[in-house]
Amino acid sequence: MKDYEEEAEEFKMKHIYSHIAATEHKEGSVALWLHSLNHRNYPDLQVCGNGDNITSEDNNGKESTTVESMAESTAL
Repeated sequence: MKDYEEEAEEFKMKHIYSHIAATEHKEGSVALWLHSLNHRNYPDLQVCGNGDNITSEDNNGKESTTVESMAESTAL
């Protein structure tokens, strides 16, 4: 494959990556997927401001609400 590495890279850039980019621009499937990732799936990725209420669910389905200061959470 080393003999064709340059041609393979050129083919990927010209045909594969351009197709992926055009499809994403047209359909927005990756953007929709990223938007679907929310605090229920990934609670550690939730961004909040000072004094925001954070509602989370434990493994048993119980919801709890906490108030957290951004300064406190970033100081850890």
